[in-house]
Amino acid sequence: MDRRKKILVNSNEAATEKELWKAATEHGARVFPKVRVADALNVQSSGLSDEEYGYALRAHFDFVVADKRSLPLFAVEFDGSHHENDSKTISRDELKRSLCDKLGLPLLRVDADYLRRGVGRFSLLGWFAEVWFMQEAFYAAQEDGSVPLDEPFFYSNILGFGYMDGGRLVAIDNLEPEEQVRLLMEHQGQMIVHRPYDPFLPYRAFIVRSYKKGACQRPVPDEVAVTEPRGYEVALAVLPVAPDRVIVGRSRVRSFMFPPVSSRELAVELSVVDAARKLKLYGEGKHRAYSSRHADLLRARVARSKKR
Repeated sequence: MDRRKKILVNSNEAATEKELWKAATEHGARVFPKVRVADALNVQSSGLSDEEYGYALRAHFDFVVADKRSLPLFAVEFDGSHHENDSKTISRDELKRSLCDKLGLPLLRVDADYLRRGVGRFSLLGWFAEVWFMQEAFYAAQEDGSVPLDEPFFYSNILGFGYMDGGRLVAIDNLEPEEQVRLLMEHQGQMIVHRPYDPFLPYRAFIVRSYKKGACQRPVPDEVAVTEPRGYEVALAVLPVAPDRVIVGRSRVRSFMFPPVSSRELAVELSVVDAARKLKLYGEGKHRAYSSRHADLLRARVARSKKR
């Protein structure tokens, strides 16, 4: 009698693993699924509470990305809807967050939105993984003296794209932001990603271009973000398009600990992306603008949800 059972993996987890492998293999790293927390972290005499220690012995990470020596770099958790609605799951998530925070392992929490294709060849999850390795290369360059030690890492300063001109790649990585935006608009549709990039810049560039055409009244939205008590980052991007009329971009993402890009930063950028998409629809007569007072009420509601 064959007592083997088929190992079940849902489609989202399979897609998550695929995206992580895509980035990891390019950098000599590995992806391990279903790793017990205590097998990835040394929990002995670690200062964890009894509850955290017991949880570490029982629980596992969905995925752990490790270097070529199999030392963990960061963990990834795929969260379904029950991670927001089920009290026991929420409690376990907080235990995992706490012990990762105490023991220094970055923990990225993702959902199906992170698997959607973005600009270029990267999903949002794939982009996160690429930026992690770019940050590691940046720190290595600081250690060997190629980059000043006091220079902070900002993905938007390093990630690159360009366009083809007569068979030659014209990179616009290190230009001033205004010049980048100008070239992005001039060569829209021709841009080529030649290494991981800022996936949010095209949306900000669209707003700048719309402002110059008179389609909105500011080149940059008014941004606000707060952390909700249940561990979510909520952001609004308010963009005036006419007297007393505004477009409101919104986003809500799970809080996570991932040094290259903070969850607050991601929430703000996604709210700008939402505002840019709505601005395009507004210009096509497919989206209505709100009154300024309505936007003020939304800001107040977001402010009231702030974690105390």
